[in-house]
Amino acid sequence: MSFNNFSGRLPLTLLGLVNLTSFNVSYNNLSGAIPPFAQAFNNSAFLGNPGFCGVSPFPLSSASRANGGA
Repeated sequence: MSFNNFSGRLPLTLLGLVNLTSFNVSYNNLSGAIPPFAQAFNNSAFLGNPGFCGVSPFPLSSASRANGGA
């Protein structure tokens, strides 16, 4: 689902997908809080969505912080 120009918030119904093993919504126009289930997926699955806000569930390395989180 990456690079599809999706916008808005991720629906809470995604929380019910307990067997989800792959998820990537990178490089869309998503906004709102990063959902709790995101902790199960790699940070790259959410990149390129400048409207996401809140505390990232992914710790940034010192190199990432120096490059603005990229």
